[in-house]
Amino acid sequence: MSKSQLPFFHCLIVAVAVVIVDQLSKYEATQYGLISLNTGISFGLLAHHTQLISSSILIAFAVLGMLAIKHYTKLHPRLIGLFIGGALSNIIDRFLYGGVRDWLPVPVVQIKNNLADWAIFVAVVYLLYCEWSKKEPSLR
Repeated sequence: MSKSQLPFFHCLIVAVAVVIVDQLSKYEATQYGLISLNTGISFGLLAHHTQLISSSILIAFAVLGMLAIKHYTKLHPRLIGLFIGGALSNIIDRFLYGGVRDWLPVPVVQIKNNLADWAIFVAVVYLLYCEWSKKEPSLR
């Protein structure tokens, strides 16, 4: 493997690991009756428009994924792997179960989420921090 391919390999490994760990955690949570199905988007918004949401999410993920892979994978391969793995795992849920399986209670608020959501959150927050801490923005 060439040095230029290494970031993409790291991204792929992290993405696959996130999907596996998230799907296994959701399976385990199902065994204990902890799962709630979120057919909407974040916080259950638009819950009655599942086909529209699934299609929109897939299109948005494809566009954002291509931009992220092209630009950020070389700089932050593990963060992009977290983001892609989390998004893929939630997309898998949408197509297999009609919604995202949530099971982790969020402190302070009365909602649940999952490990994929946390992977996406961590990746986005850290990438935003990296961009805002630069003197010159890298996206032009």
